[in-house]
Amino acid sequence: MMHVMEKRAKAGAFRLAFRKGRGKRALDCWLALPAEAEAGAPPLVAVHGIARDAEAQARAHAPGAAAAGRAVIAPLFDEARWGGFQRVKPNRADRALLSLLDELEDEGLAETRRFDLSGFSGGAQFGHRFAMLYPERVRRLTLAAPGFWTFPDEAPFPYGFGGEWGAKFASGFERMLGLDIAVFVGAEDDRRDENTRVSPGIDAQQGPHRRARAEAWVAALKAAAEGRGLPAPRISLTVAPGLGHDFDACAADGALINLAHRG
Repeated sequence: MMHVMEKRAKAGAFRLAFRKGRGKRALDCWLALPAEAEAGAPPLVAVHGIARDAEAQARAHAPGAAAAGRAVIAPLFDEARWGGFQRVKPNRADRALLSLLDELEDEGLAETRRFDLSGFSGGAQFGHRFAMLYPERVRRLTLAAPGFWTFPDEAPFPYGFGGEWGAKFASGFERMLGLDIAVFVGAEDDRRDENTRVSPGIDAQQGPHRRARAEAWVAALKAAAEGRGLPAPRISLTVAPGLGHDFDACAADGALINLAHRG
C-alpha cells in the first residue's frame, strides 16, 4: 500500500509515495513520481547511507527529476533485514533491488531496465559495487563520500578483487569503467568518525579519511584503465568546499543533486 502526498516545486510537480515491500525479498521504498512522465526517461535510483534516510533522498532529488519527467526510486534497506547492505553480500541486497525494480516496472510506475544510480555514504558503497555486478543496468553513476571502496587490486573483498566474492565484482569491472561516473566528496570530509573503517591496511590502500579515499579511488580507476589498454574512463571528481559528511547539507548546496541529474 502506498501513502501519497502531493508536492509542488519550482522545477515541476511530483507526488511523493511510500511503497511497502512485497514478496520474499520485500524491499520498501520511497518514490517521487512526476506529474508529467516523459516516455522512456530513465529513473534515478537514490540509495541512502547507514542513516537510512530514504525519504530524504526522494525529496531532495524529486524536483530535478520531475523537471525531466522521470521518477526517483529510493529503496529503504532497513537495519533489521538489510544490515551490511552496502557490501551487497551476504544478504544480497543487489537482488532485492532488482526485484523491486521489476515490480515497479510491472506496475507501470517506471521503466527500470536501465537507470541512473546515485548513492551517499553507505549508498555509494552499495552503488559502485552494484555497478560492477550489473554494469548493463546502469546508465550513469553518482557516488558521494563512501567510507571505503572496492579497489581494482588483489586485496580481499570488499577492499579489492581478491577471493571468490572479489572475482564476482572483478568480472564486470571493465564494463563499469565505460560508464559516466561522478564522484563527490566534501572538502571538509577529512575527519574520522565512528563510522569510518580504520585499519593500517585500509589506510595504506585508500587513505585516512573519505576525501582522501575518494581521490585515491578515482586515481586507481584511471590507472586501471590505462594498465588494461582501455579508453580513459569518463570519471569526474568534485571536492565541494565547505561541506562535510552530511547529506542534507550536500543536497542543499546543490552540486551533488546537479551531478545526479547531469546530462
